[in-house]
This record gives sequence, structure tokens and C-alpha cells, in this order.
Amino acid sequence: MATGFYSHPDCLQHDNGQWHPECPARLQAIEDQLISSGIDGLI
Repeated sequence: MATGFYSHPDCLQHDNGQWHPECPARLQAIEDQLISSGIDGLI
């Protein structure tokens, strides 16, 4: 199964509030995990 991940620097500016799960920190955590997994070159 394939999974896609699309991001843009503007996405880091979108803030739904402190307790909302969709937040800039979550996007950064996903990107950090892709880098540590070694698949960041594919994005």
C-alpha cells in the first residue's frame, strides 16, 4: 500500500489551537521521522 505525504512551508503557519491534533509540530514530527527512516530523499 502506498502512502503520500504533501507539505508546503505555508502549512507550518496554520494553527488550529493548542489542543488540536493537526498542528505545525505534528508536521515537523512526520518530516523528522521520514528523515530518520532514510526515505526523506523520496519526498
